[in-house]
Amino acid sequence: MKHYILSMGLVLIAFCLLTCKEDESATTPGEFQIQVDELIQEDGSGGRTKATLPSGSSLLISIEDAAGNVVLNFERVSIITFSGSSVSAPILLKPGNYKLKDFLVVNESDEVLYAIPKSGSEFARLVNRPLPFTFTVWKDRVNNISTQVVRATESSPEKFGYVAFNINEAAYPEFRVAVFVPHNGQMLLTQTKAFLIHGGDTIYSKLLSSSINEIIFKGTPEGIYTLILIKSGYGKYTRTFTLQDLKAELDGEPLEVFLNPALTFESSTFGSEFPETQHVSFDINGDAGKEVVVDWDDGTFTTLILKPLPGEPPYYDGITGSFTLDHVYTTTTHPVPRHVSITGDIESIRQLNFGYSVYIKSLSLQNLTGLIDARVWFQNSLETVDFSSNKNLQMIGVGYNESMKSFTIPQTNKLKFLILEEMDLTTEEIDKVINDLYQNVTAHNIMEGEFRLSKIAEDGSSYEYIGPPSEDGLAKLDILANYYLWNVN
Repeated sequence: MKHYILSMGLVLIAFCLLTCKEDESATTPGEFQIQVDELIQEDGSGGRTKATLPSGSSLLISIEDAAGNVVLNFERVSIITFSGSSVSAPILLKPGNYKLKDFLVVNESDEVLYAIPKSGSEFARLVNRPLPFTFTVWKDRVNNISTQVVRATESSPEKFGYVAFNINEAAYPEFRVAVFVPHNGQMLLTQTKAFLIHGGDTIYSKLLSSSINEIIFKGTPEGIYTLILIKSGYGKYTRTFTLQDLKAELDGEPLEVFLNPALTFESSTFGSEFPETQHVSFDINGDAGKEVVVDWDDGTFTTLILKPLPGEPPYYDGITGSFTLDHVYTTTTHPVPRHVSITGDIESIRQLNFGYSVYIKSLSLQNLTGLIDARVWFQNSLETVDFSSNKNLQMIGVGYNESMKSFTIPQTNKLKFLILEEMDLTTEEIDKVINDLYQNVTAHNIMEGEFRLSKIAEDGSSYEYIGPPSEDGLAKLDILANYYLWNVN
């Protein structure tokens, strides 16, 4: 059996001419390499030699991310040998913390030559760092770790902490996939989260790179699988197939997937009044007659004809006349959070109001170019909101969010109402908001707006500024109030 998997570094080189730079919000991958420094004898003699691995050998490695998701599962990576040293080909990984779970050196016949012992095994004492061990990948750099391996040709797998090496059962590429999103009139390759479901279990979970990716798992030709692709700000892709039918359809070519722009959020049942039924609702309206489709991430969809705005902003009347989207999940075994996406005429969505009837872990509004009024209240799991792409916003309301650490406002001449209430932002964080608003107002000469940044004082007797702002922040508030006639309170 000979299966050759291109290393992620070689994939990057092969397809670099096909890729373009994504929007600046995308996470820049880092390169990760493993260097084998020492070969250790397994006979207990302590014999150690500088590592020069045999020609034609390769690595089989397994890696998990900090959340325990499988990033690589016995993936084959080529070995580069130069100046007497052996190092893996570069592997692209999203910046973050990871755990190396399996590490085998095999020859062209898939015989295990060397391995890193697992913690608690008989041979663990022979190496400085037995498996598993953690490492960190930083963006825009090559991240190297050094390892020692123990010779495995004359010892049983049990001495390394393996029941069996199971090389014949190792996962291999079953098909390839390339994911595209629209950007400035072009379709660009993009990163996305991929999941493969079989028999109700998630058997594959990986962040795909902005290239053509190999989907590596232990598949059976007649097995029924469901591929799910999730990317913040885009509609979820789902396809169920048998492996033999998909391979016949693709005929060696990659599966090309085109994601549609969407309003997306991840909802959690944490704090819900109805945890048994997983109740979710929020307010939405927009241009009359325009149509959007909600994917609730439970196999059900809602087609909604948008209703017009009830009047001119600010909508302090509780958004009278808005349409409330309401959904009850009937299956409570689904792992939260749920990835809810709204596609269709999303540029016609003018108003959103998220309140206590939905609990959000993340929210993407980047593709709602026509949004005028946005409210985000009582979201204690939400840490940040980015409004920078919503250039038509006139009103932003954010409040009663205990976990909120930061948010970004758009630079536009239309924003006249910024309401912040009952949040524990730091001085640095509130100064950033003040400065962003100040730059916006002064650049566009926006007169007679309203900026509320208040919370109840600890003794409950009065209101005070969130933060509080620094002296520089207070000086900018004074200019907004006295020169640009903003109501600041």
